[in-house]
Amino acid sequence: MAQLTQLRLLDLSWCRELEIISPNVLSSLSELKELYMGGSFVEWEKEGVAENEKKNASLDELNNLPCLTTLYVHIPDAQMIPKHRFFETLDKYVICVGDYNRCVWYQNHECLRTLRLKLCTNIHLDNGLKMLLIKTEALYLEGLEGVKNILAELNNGKDLPHLKRLHVKNGMHVQYITMNEIGVSELCSITLENLPQLISFCSQDERCFTVSEPLPLFNKQVCRWITNLRSLIITGCGKLEHLLSPSLARSLVQLQCFKIEDCEGLRDIILTEEIEEERKDVICFPR
Repeated sequence: MAQLTQLRLLDLSWCRELEIISPNVLSSLSELKELYMGGSFVEWEKEGVAENEKKNASLDELNNLPCLTTLYVHIPDAQMIPKHRFFETLDKYVICVGDYNRCVWYQNHECLRTLRLKLCTNIHLDNGLKMLLIKTEALYLEGLEGVKNILAELNNGKDLPHLKRLHVKNGMHVQYITMNEIGVSELCSITLENLPQLISFCSQDERCFTVSEPLPLFNKQVCRWITNLRSLIITGCGKLEHLLSPSLARSLVQLQCFKIEDCEGLRDIILTEEIEEERKDVICFPR
């Protein structure tokens, strides 16, 4: 296969029994533009193995594919990812990092650039993944052991200008998802699932409400991007007591899907204490 030096596209999707790709085969396909490996090969050679001892393909080989623009791949261990150059050329990708099972590839990836991160021990990303994150349209985060403030720790507060979908799942320690200082002007879908400690979309130092004044998950000051939101799904977030300030509720003019489930601590969807008597009938979600 290494002799196919003019190959532009290689599709190995759903080759479930594929366990070995000989070293230097992928790197020989120097004209390759598209590589699809969804639901397939995951046995990447670990970093640091001597060349003459390698028994399988390594991620380093993708650095020798200067034309690569499309990549669907599963990398089971985040520690396998050094500072790879191939991230720089990608225009279309679905990259799963972490202990995902193959069923994740059954899901419909509507966005051109999708990044799934299941990080159970830390949230440190190398330069390559940070570069990828800035281009990502759909971001799925799972695990995040010990992380309290996701986006602040994930991207050091840098903008995510292309992000359209954010899905955060199974973060046992997540308390905040700070977004007030991060540019997310394209964001149209938020799903928060099984975050039992989640309190707010602003950090502890940025709280706009005191303990005596209830703190909503969303409030106008920290959600300048909210008018584009089309889908808001919140499930299994037991510490949430309040979701929306009245002014913010009026801003959700594009919202089409609104789902709240298994949030046993919830007292208000819209903070009733702040609703002016004469404007109670104004709050609506027209779509």
